[in-house]
Amino acid sequence: MRRSLVIALVVLLVAASPTVADPGDLDRSFSEDGIATAFASGSIATAVAVDPAGRIVVAGYTLTGGVDVAIARFLPDGSRDSAFGGGDGRVRIDVGASDYGMDIVTLSDGGVAVAGVSIGARSERDLPFVVRVGPRGARSGSFGSVGVVIVDFGRPSQAANAIAVTPRGRLVVGGFASNGTTTRSAVARLLPDGRRDRSFAGDGRLLIDLSDGSEAVHDLLVLQDGRIVLAGEADVGVQPRFLLARLLESGERDTTFGLSNGMTRTDVAPGADVALALTRQADGKYVLAGRAANSGRQDWGVARYGIRGRPDDTFVGGGARVIRFTDATEEATDVIAQGRRLLVVGRAHGAGTLDLAVARLKSGGALDPTFGAGDGLVTVDVVGATDAARAVALQENGRIVVAGESWVERTPRFLVVRIRAA
Repeated sequence: MRRSLVIALVVLLVAASPTVADPGDLDRSFSEDGIATAFASGSIATAVAVDPAGRIVVAGYTLTGGVDVAIARFLPDGSRDSAFGGGDGRVRIDVGASDYGMDIVTLSDGGVAVAGVSIGARSERDLPFVVRVGPRGARSGSFGSVGVVIVDFGRPSQAANAIAVTPRGRLVVGGFASNGTTTRSAVARLLPDGRRDRSFAGDGRLLIDLSDGSEAVHDLLVLQDGRIVLAGEADVGVQPRFLLARLLESGERDTTFGLSNGMTRTDVAPGADVALALTRQADGKYVLAGRAANSGRQDWGVARYGIRGRPDDTFVGGGARVIRFTDATEEATDVIAQGRRLLVVGRAHGAGTLDLAVARLKSGGALDPTFGAGDGLVTVDVVGATDAARAVALQENGRIVVAGESWVERTPRFLVVRIRAA
């Protein structure tokens, strides 16, 4: 049976005898009960990272009083960091319209950069952006216009979904751009001060044609030599498939990678398959996670590839597998390597509601029976309403930090949960 953890957000003063915590249990040494929140008046957390000082930084967007970029920073124990923002560990940034923060990366100076999209702004186009804040949460005056850079690919519909930092401190952004008929993968690289890096693709921006149909980048990472690995979706016929592709540091396709012209498209299940997350294992193999559809049902999809971007036939299913919590519609949203094992997070049905969910896989892709109640699967139901995981990170102590949202009285709020790994 899958484990379902039901926890109230209020503190209940009850006597309890000591219990032994198992892998997959909430870590109650974190924020007193394993759960931390922020922006309680309405917000969604979309990304999480652990900075060089061990602090947990979470990004997303507010929903009450306008849609703005939201960033919260927590100390390693789950308490809000009073040195960040206005003393409460929070920063809210208005880029100019409805501003959605989608991904976050920590920087060497102790600050962070957030990528996202501004919708309904001054332009007739949606405007992808990067926001950079310093160690105390103030906008970086040396970056763009008061800490904000617009990354415009010149199409009406466009977005920045992912961000990464190169070894030389440049920022790489990935997403999509659409003219209303054709949607293309979009990548840009910025210098540390926010100017476009014109050594990349001529002017710092690149639209990539990887498919006869639609495509998009949902996650990316940068290798030590500057090459850029992309994950997302690309159509085969009219059906999206998992996409893994690699670019050279110059922005050209790395034709030594993948099954064809620098990319691999993977059919995980008979329906639409979309990779939302990417990680790289210590052995150099790549793992994608997202959603995989079959006969009207949507499950978690996971695929692994060798160092050259080809399907890894040592992984369950010949390189790709489906994870099913229930028969309801569910999806994986992030993946990270934990030693030789993999942690996948997302949303799944637990005790009658959508819950934050975590799966741990062994090195070969099978579910890890030492995690959860013997089946490798954990769901967390905070207050009996909708909860979801959107991102995962690891602390130095190996504890698992998951960020997403929890709905309380029909209002979502940042949700940060820490789960025991051992």
